[in-house]
Amino acid sequence: MSPSSDSPVQGGRLLPESLHASGRRPSRSWGNTLFEVLVALGLMGLVLAAVGELSVAARHFFAQGTDQGTCFREAALACFQMGRELRMCRELYHPDPTVLDGGQPWTASSEGSAVVVFRRPGPPPRADQVVGFRLDGSRRVLERLLYHPDFPVDHSSQARLMEPPRRLAGGVVGMALWSPDPSRRHGSRFLGLELVPGRTSGSGARAGLPLRLEVRVGDL
Repeated sequence: MSPSSDSPVQGGRLLPESLHASGRRPSRSWGNTLFEVLVALGLMGLVLAAVGELSVAARHFFAQGTDQGTCFREAALACFQMGRELRMCRELYHPDPTVLDGGQPWTASSEGSAVVVFRRPGPPPRADQVVGFRLDGSRRVLERLLYHPDFPVDHSSQARLMEPPRRLAGGVVGMALWSPDPSRRHGSRFLGLELVPGRTSGSGARAGLPLRLEVRVGDL
C-alpha cells in the first residue's frame, strides 16, 4: 500500500516539518558551541605555556653548562702554565715563604684581589723576570702580570708592570698555594697549586672541581 500524498513521510524519509511535529531535536554533530571552543583554546594555551617554559629552561641549562665547561678548560690551561712557570721559581715574593713553610696553605679569597709573585729566569738573552698571577675576585678573572726586574719587595703595591695584564682564565673563584714537607718528598722542595673554577656570570660563585698540581722548585 503506497503512502498518501498528505502523509508526513514521503519516499520513506522524514521531512523537517515532521521533525518538529514529533518533538525530536536535530543533530549538532556539524559544529561546536562557544563554550567548547573556549575550553579548547584554554587547554592549548596551557600546553603552549608549558612548552615555552621548558624551552627557556633548556636554553638556560645549556648556556650554564657551556659556561662552566669553558671556565674549566681555561682554568686547566692556566693551572698548567702557572705550574710550568713556578717550576722555574728562584725566589718567592708573595705569599711569604715563611707562611708556607709553616705547613698552612695560603688561600686567596673569592672577594677582593690576591697575587702570587716570584722571580724566574727569563728567556735568553734576557735577565730574570718577576712574574705574578693575580686573581681578581670581583671579576673572577685570573691574570698574568710581568713586573720590572727591580721589584720592590717592601713596597710591592708600587711595583711597575712591563706590559698590560694578560687574561688567562675567567670564572676562577679560588686559588691556593702551599709547600709540602720536603721530608715527605725525598728531601726535595715542592710547591702545590690549586685553582677552583666556577662561572663567569651569575649571582652566585658556584665552585666546581678544584684543579691541583705540585711542581718541584730546586732553586727556591
